[in-house]
Amino acid sequence: MVDLRKAVVISPDVIEQAAASAVAWLPRSDNPQFVKGAIAAYAWVLGRLPYGPVSRADGPATVEALRREDRLADDAIYGPVGDPPVDQRFAAGVQNALMWLRGLDDEPPISIDR
Repeated sequence: MVDLRKAVVISPDVIEQAAASAVAWLPRSDNPQFVKGAIAAYAWVLGRLPYGPVSRADGPATVEALRREDRLADDAIYGPVGDPPVDQRFAAGVQNALMWLRGLDDEPPISIDR
């Protein structure tokens, strides 16, 4: 597992809860691509996805890789990124999840069921 202490301020247990809540919400969501983006970000940070969810670059979720994915997600929201292009809503889900994971947002993009 990747050492996330310098990259992510949310504990792995809470990330697991956020991921489970997002998976549970997916069938009811009116924006499934957004939810899938958040799920992909969680999976990557937890070491279950071997590549960045937007860049598709192999490697763990290091501090620099998190910043790269955030920048690329922002780019994808406003224009085509990747081949095939990353869905704008998926990119927004990735970006929102990464911002929360890095402590830049107070709440996760999908509420955690408690």
